[in-house]
Amino acid sequence: MDEERNFFFGINPVLEKLRASPREISEVLIAKGLSAPALRGVDVQARRLGLRVKYVPAQTLDRLSRGERHQGV
Repeated sequence: MDEERNFFFGINPVLEKLRASPREISEVLIAKGLSAPALRGVDVQARRLGLRVKYVPAQTLDRLSRGERHQGV
């Protein structure tokens, strides 16, 4: 069976997904080198929920988001 992958980008959409349905999240990708307090908040919340947090180059998020604004997450 193929696993369907859905991506959510942007600080507020990711925080809302973490709040509303964390069981539907397999991992959180955050851009390396960014230090915005909101990104740290995403990291802390995801880890608190026991989710894997992975720091990746911003270009990875650019590719996955197909050019849409991702705000580093």
